[in-house]
Amino acid sequence: MLRRAARGVPRECVASGGRGRVRAGALALLALGCWTAARASGSPAQGDAPTPWNPCAECNLLVGAGVTYKFWSLTDSAVVPIELELADSRWELGAFRMTSGQVLDEPATHPHTRYAALPYWGFSAMRRWRVFHGSWGKLYLGVGGNYRTEADLLVATKWDFAYLIAYRFDLGSERTFVELSIRHWSNAWLRLPDRGQNFMTVMLGF
Repeated sequence: MLRRAARGVPRECVASGGRGRVRAGALALLALGCWTAARASGSPAQGDAPTPWNPCAECNLLVGAGVTYKFWSLTDSAVVPIELELADSRWELGAFRMTSGQVLDEPATHPHTRYAALPYWGFSAMRRWRVFHGSWGKLYLGVGGNYRTEADLLVATKWDFAYLIAYRFDLGSERTFVELSIRHWSNAWLRLPDRGQNFMTVMLGF
């Protein structure tokens, strides 16, 4: 605490993220278990009994990396994401680790660069829509909700709205792909400050 305070981090930015690590671990285990079940299940051979309904029959697991940004500048945090997609990419569950403190440079209102957020975990649940499918890939839009383990100068609330725009490039099959995404979390100005958490990710899906 004292070390962070000495670096000029606002008091309202300081909170424990231990419980978030437990949630992230549980989500990762769920994702891996669901992905394993999806790969283990296959079409039944002729004459075999029908395969029981499997909610992960069309699941994808996505892992990758990203960065945070504000408008046209970076805010100095890397992002480590893991996602589980359900029902042929119609639904998404995600866990995101913001690995370092984020800074804001707002010369018009605050002449000195300052810390806006400490490292934290974020979790989201989202409905996705495929709005374009071409020979080069697919375009998705998404809307949902998210929970952050920290309330800070980016967003004053922990429960917020989540938005997504993503483009997916298939790598030989629809089950192996690279996805580029831009995400925004905010509380729709229900409580200030609400600058929003913005980040970009590059993810491998399989």
